[in-house]
Amino acid sequence: MCLTETCLGMIFYEGIELIRDTSRVTDRTSTLLDVIFTNKEFLIIESGTVDNMLSDHQAVFCSVNFSRPKDKLKIVTYRNFNHLCRPDLEADVPWDDILYLHDIDLKIEVFSR
Repeated sequence: MCLTETCLGMIFYEGIELIRDTSRVTDRTSTLLDVIFTNKEFLIIESGTVDNMLSDHQAVFCSVNFSRPKDKLKIVTYRNFNHLCRPDLEADVPWDDILYLHDIDLKIEVFSR
């Protein structure tokens, strides 16, 4: 894929070019060779070029905020069988309803109420 196709593809997907500085500087020219595109600019913390003393080619970088969203609170209810009282259990659970249900998920739902 050529650079033109890449650029057109990013424009089509509303991509934004993050690197604004030139990434290759010589005595006669300065050119932007390396690019970073994103379509989620709100995730970008910082981007740019880094001077390289060994070459005329500067490194490009991009810092992205990958913080994980907090998990939603999950409430789990269950029966506590530590002090099981059989008569209370027999009175509390609709055993006839559970017996005639064919779906195991429904049986567990009725038992867990």
